[in-house]
Amino acid sequence: MKEYTGKVNRGYQLTIPPEFRESYHLQIGDYLKMHEKDGKLIIEPVKMVSNDPLEALQSLLSSSVDNFKDLPEDKIMELVRDEIKKSRAEYNTANKDNGTS
Repeated sequence: MKEYTGKVNRGYQLTIPPEFRESYHLQIGDYLKMHEKDGKLIIEPVKMVSNDPLEALQSLLSSSVDNFKDLPEDKIMELVRDEIKKSRAEYNTANKDNGTS
């Protein structure tokens, strides 16, 4: 079990050490859920999904600059197209299941 002792800084901020950021694939802009259980503070990563595709794309690109820096533009566009297709398929499946297609 990994353990870390950190200091709460000005603005009640706490730095997440690299080992945890890497283990949980945390990026700038990601959300964390906090709750209490058995007298302990539990912090968990949360995937937030925007209903606005442009906002979701902007968030993906802004939080993934380092992931895309070595990729050529055509490869990035291919990844974006794949994500759009996946999102549309999930939307169509969800609406079909709800009877709203």
